[in-house]
Amino acid sequence: MKRPNRLRYFALAALPWIVAACSDAGALTKDESAKQTASAEAAPLVQTPPDEQSSAEVKRTGSPALPPPDNADAPIESEARIISLNDVARGDRSACQINFTYPGYPAQEILWFDEACSALSPSFMDREKLEAAGRWQRIDEYGQMQIAKRTGGIVFYVEGQFTASVFPMDYNNAPMEVAVAD
Repeated sequence: MKRPNRLRYFALAALPWIVAACSDAGALTKDESAKQTASAEAAPLVQTPPDEQSSAEVKRTGSPALPPPDNADAPIESEARIISLNDVARGDRSACQINFTYPGYPAQEILWFDEACSALSPSFMDREKLEAAGRWQRIDEYGQMQIAKRTGGIVFYVEGQFTASVFPMDYNNAPMEVAVAD
């Protein structure tokens, strides 16, 4: 005697619950559905930013809001400066924990692995200094734009024994590493 396919059995047994869970208790009538379709087709392609919309125009999307960044309550700095350099261990690797800030941003933290803080040369550089050091051309167009627009033309630069990187701020207000030397 052949045994029934268990997968088919479970799928058929679960079908009533799946249908019930997916059905809309407040289903639209044919006229309401046509009205929604017509209004969606008439909606402009460019939406007004949420801060310019009245609360009556804002519709629930069902997507959860993004949580605020961890440093959302951190004080905003008025100058670019290196706050601290600390040798730390992360797992079985050593690292230099560097805290720095750009004007208008809260303090940021990066980890530079496998080199002691004493072996690093961190500083802030502008485009002229980066060009003189032969580093500007190694930064892609996006990174160059972020340096120019988001941090007032300066960027945090770290040079170690084996490599060098810059850390412009990205659109999430977090430093992004861009290697500029191998």
